[in-house]
This record gives sequence, C-alpha cells and structure tokens, in this order.
Amino acid sequence: MPNLIESSLKVKGILDSRIGGRQENQDSAGSADTDLGTIVVVCDGMGGCNGGAVASSIAVTTVIDEVSAAPSGSSPVDVLKQAIIHANEAIYDKAQEDPSLSGMGTTIVAALITKQSLIVSYVGDSRVYLLRGKRKVFRTFDHSYVYQALVSKKVITEEQARLSIHSNAILKALGVESTIDPEVFVLPYLKGDRLILCTDGFWGAMPENELISSVCRKNGLMTSMQHTFARIEKIGLAHGGNHDNYTAAIIDLNVESLLRTKMDTRTKVLIAVLSACLLASVSLNVCQFAHRAKANEHVEHVEGEEKNLEKHAVPSNPSNLSNNADSDKNAESTKEGTDQKK
Repeated sequence: MPNLIESSLKVKGILDSRIGGRQENQDSAGSADTDLGTIVVVCDGMGGCNGGAVASSIAVTTVIDEVSAAPSGSSPVDVLKQAIIHANEAIYDKAQEDPSLSGMGTTIVAALITKQSLIVSYVGDSRVYLLRGKRKVFRTFDHSYVYQALVSKKVITEEQARLSIHSNAILKALGVESTIDPEVFVLPYLKGDRLILCTDGFWGAMPENELISSVCRKNGLMTSMQHTFARIEKIGLAHGGNHDNYTAAIIDLNVESLLRTKMDTRTKVLIAVLSACLLASVSLNVCQFAHRAKANEHVEHVEGEEKNLEKHAVPSNPSNLSNNADSDKNAESTKEGTDQKK
C-alpha cells in the first residue's frame, strides 16, 4: 500500500514501491517532515546477494536522519549535499567491513521542499521530474553511459536510449568509490506543480510522454499512482515478466515558492514576437493615419484650386463667345437705327 508523505508545508504526496518480476526488491524510499522542509528520498540498490537492498536502505536512512537533525537555520543545500556524501561513506565503509557486500551500491534522488525553493540532488539514473500541467519544466539527466556519451551528443534520442540494452549501465553510484560529488539544483516551484521521484524501473517502462500523461491524471494522486503502476506491471508481464523493481513518489505542490520562476526561453521568445507584432501594428496605424491626413490635405488643396479656376474660367465653346459678340453688335446696331429714326 502507498505511504502518505507528511508535511507541514502545503504539499501532499504518496510513495510506493513494487518488486516487479524480481526475487527481491532492492529499491528503498522514505520521507520526513523536518525543520528545514519536507525531505523525500528514492534509491535503487545494486549488488549481489542482498547488497543492493542494504545499500539503498543505508542511503535513505542516512539522508533522512541527517536532514532531520539539522538546525532550522542551516543551509538546506549544504545539509542535503553533505547528507548524500555521508551516505556514500557509510555504504562504502559497510562494504569494506563485510566481504559479502562487496560491490554493493545504489542510485539516489532526494528532494528537499522548503518554503524558499525545491532542492534536488542525485547520483545515478533514478530521476526527478517537475511537471507543470503536463509539461516537463525540469528533469535530472542520468549519470549513465547512454545519456552522457550518446544522448547528450545527439548520437541517439532519449527514446532510443530508453530501449538500449546498455540503458542500465550507470557511471556513478553511492558506495562504489570512497568519495562522491552529487549534483544539486535549486528550483522555484508554482502552485499546482507535480513532483515525481522515481527509479528506472518506473520511468523506463514506457515512453516519457506516456509516463507524464499517466502520472498527471486529474483523478488525484492515488489514482495516478495506481494507474501508472498497473500499466508498468502489464507492460512488464507482456515482455516476459522479469521486469525491474519500480518505486515512485508523487507529490503535489499546493503553494508557490518564495524563489520566483524565471521565464524560460520559449516564453521570452513568445513575448518578443508579440512585442514585435504590436510595434509593427502601431507603426502601420501611424503610417496609415499620416497618409490619410496628407491625402485629405491634398484633396482640400485641389478643391480650392478648382474653385479659383471656376472664377476665372473661359467658356469651353469658342463659337458661343463669337455668337455672343455678334449678338452684342446687332443689339448696338438696332439701338443706333432706332435712335436715328427718332
């Protein structure tokens, strides 16, 4: 049964793990509400005998205990990173003490949700997704051969990497070396965002777009988890039933972080395009207004000239002018004859 993720912040979540088609579940996961915020950890163990289960359990316990013990004024980033470094040392030392655990290790993804921000740290190929609606706004980039050597250089696509026989060849894990340098990200989050922490048995079961669609169902966290787990199990059985353990935490963030979200490149481009269109529209309207004003001025000038011409106009028919002159002469002759008769 899924475990509820308790938090004093306005977040709620569930966490679950399944054995899949294996004899043992080497995944481990846990969460705690601390003075620094809500800590959630998911690990995928590896190693012969029960080494993987031991390694993942040590990692989860160490990180949660150290974050829980940190004073409220501590730096959440430093605390989380140091907790993972100490987890690496604890696993490595345990393997040195017990030869039967030699070679054990584990991936880790940890999320510390604070009022200020979301702090994510990881080693290996377990993942963190931050989803906004059904859009991926952040995802960790696997420490694996196919991603670091091939996907990052655009030799193959992410989907080809997921289906590759080398997809589980990871380059970094806790407990394998005496030292480790975990990657850390500090992210803003918005009200309504959904956070996913998961092992490769979860994210590797289906194409990423299908996975995101499945975990973002609107029927609630439990329905999303159950629906996705059922799909993973069905896919695993259809491919022979030897599918990996799968573990996930799904968390709804019902508040906005104090750290504000920066505009992404896509949004900046959209705003730039809209601004350019608005400027072009304004410029066009100004030009049209100026053209109409000039046209009206020209019309008024032409009308004025026409009126002046009408005043000084010469009749268009010269014969009329001649006839009028003859008529005037006849009129004068008649007048003179009349005068003479008198």
